[in-house]
Amino acid sequence: MNKSPLLISLLFFSKANLFAAVNPDDIAFTLFDGDNGIDQGSDQFAFVALNPIAADEEIYFRDDEWNGTAFSGTAGGGVSEDEFLWTAPPEGIDAGTIVTFSNETIVVDAEETMNAVVNLGTVEQTIGTGGLSISGAGEDIWAFIGTSNTPTTFLAAISSDGFADVGTTLDGTGLTAGTAFAIELTQNIDHAQYIGPREGLPTIPSFDFLIANVAANWFQESPTGVDFIADTTSFTTAGVLQTLSLTFSPTTISEDAGTAASVGTVSLSFTQDTDIIVNLTSNDISEVTVPETVTILANTLSTTFDLNAVDDLLDDGDRTVTILARSPGTVENESSLIVTDDADNPTTALSTGDILFTCFNGDSNSFGFVAITDIPANEEIFFTDEEWNDSIDAFGGGESDIIWTAPAEGLSAGEVILINDVNDPSLTGPGSILVTGNTGLNGNADTIYAYQGPALRQPVTFLASITNHTGDSIVNTGLTEGINAFSLLVSADYGEYIAARSGQDSIADYAPLIADLTGNWIMDVNGDNAAIICNSTNFVIGAASSITIIDCGIIGDNFFIDIAEGTDDSLVVTSSNTLDFANSTSVNATPDPENSSRLLIPASERNPLQDFFRVETP
Repeated sequence: MNKSPLLISLLFFSKANLFAAVNPDDIAFTLFDGDNGIDQGSDQFAFVALNPIAADEEIYFRDDEWNGTAFSGTAGGGVSEDEFLWTAPPEGIDAGTIVTFSNETIVVDAEETMNAVVNLGTVEQTIGTGGLSISGAGEDIWAFIGTSNTPTTFLAAISSDGFADVGTTLDGTGLTAGTAFAIELTQNIDHAQYIGPREGLPTIPSFDFLIANVAANWFQESPTGVDFIADTTSFTTAGVLQTLSLTFSPTTISEDAGTAASVGTVSLSFTQDTDIIVNLTSNDISEVTVPETVTILANTLSTTFDLNAVDDLLDDGDRTVTILARSPGTVENESSLIVTDDADNPTTALSTGDILFTCFNGDSNSFGFVAITDIPANEEIFFTDEEWNDSIDAFGGGESDIIWTAPAEGLSAGEVILINDVNDPSLTGPGSILVTGNTGLNGNADTIYAYQGPALRQPVTFLASITNHTGDSIVNTGLTEGINAFSLLVSADYGEYIAARSGQDSIADYAPLIADLTGNWIMDVNGDNAAIICNSTNFVIGAASSITIIDCGIIGDNFFIDIAEGTDDSLVVTSSNTLDFANSTSVNATPDPENSSRLLIPASERNPLQDFFRVETP
């Protein structure tokens, strides 16, 4: 029987549509090799087709930075870096196929030239000369469709230094960092390649979550004298994907339970005829530690290991700890257990928030704090500008330590302490200090922590913190951002509370005012604030004495204030007066010998960061 011409036409149409035009999510990078030194092979990169690619489909690859609207090399009208146009072969590309790009030396008339070559399809260098030129330092490779140098649709990207690096961004690309289509490698890596599973999932596109997991499924290194070999093994749905699983017994332990507090079991989904080495990591080694590796022997399904509890001094409550198991060629897995706090933890005289920072001056290496509650006689408070590592609940080993000791009579709530120039330390206010270690505050990136504990770097209770950058942690400290942990403007080398220090019914009522950095603090970024002395005026309970300003202005180099006379709230002018200005620090004023109702503020007391508005007596 003859076949219907219509049926033949329909069959041909269906076959052609198996290879559609390339779209986002159709390809993902699997190889980055930017090290072409002596005996280290050629620059290379590779991608996998997660969906079939049609015959003669064209994709551009560019190694320039993207600034959000254009490639950086073309933003000023010029062109830099390289670009390649890849054309799929006439038979198209099956899903799961690896396409690799590398350099090849061509000799023509005894002259050597470097050209880009590809294992499937053809490649043409459309911008630049000399083949691939990939750097391990701050390099991005982009795959897109459109025209040369002008993407209409981004397909995928890979970066050796992250997409938030200077000069590059994912803005305007439609790509999302942390997915298989925007791979962020470890900073400035030379060699990186996907080494995760390539078989056993029901569809090829479903491998994207494995490709996206750089930590588990990518090999990364920056060696010398190593020739990096591209893995062209195709992805396939054949076979069964090996999967790890984790269980614990018991699933709740006390932090003082010691070694072998729980037993973990790591299992495979099916046996294999070779030993499987499994890497284990704890996300909180201050609470639970595990062995770095365990081995599941050939032809067995599982093995066990001990989880060791770690007792600490922090009153940090119950914690959830997650253990991660991973092994090349398998799907990683994680599981969690609860670590309860030790009821026998030492206690401290002060609690979180019992002091608050009122000033930070990185230019003069100074800071200040106020007691929100009474501090007992001879009580010690520790300060450090060393970073807090919340993964191990400990401070690092550098930076400085300061011990402030309360006076014999104690410190009353509302009293302010200034620690002036930690390089040559002195106090404004009662008590005593001892400074050790690498002194000096960083005006661009520093954090000061205040805490109590049995000794330096052994915190039991964090009291307060203040920072001028986003790199330091308050995780597991018990501090709360915006309550007792203050974040100044990034790189602010000076910040100070400038609002009222009288008028509240209790000293505790000042806490929310001090915590209002937006409304009640003054800050300066990258200025010269070494001459500014932090305000040492104590906080007091009750209404403020006030004066009525009749006039103010400038006389010569002096700022003057004329006040009302003959009223109960007038200021009694003495030989020297300290005035608190809203939106400023305190200044010293002297009476005008020619006008008993006039106060003079010399130019030396004024600061361009300070504005003069309402005046209050201390």
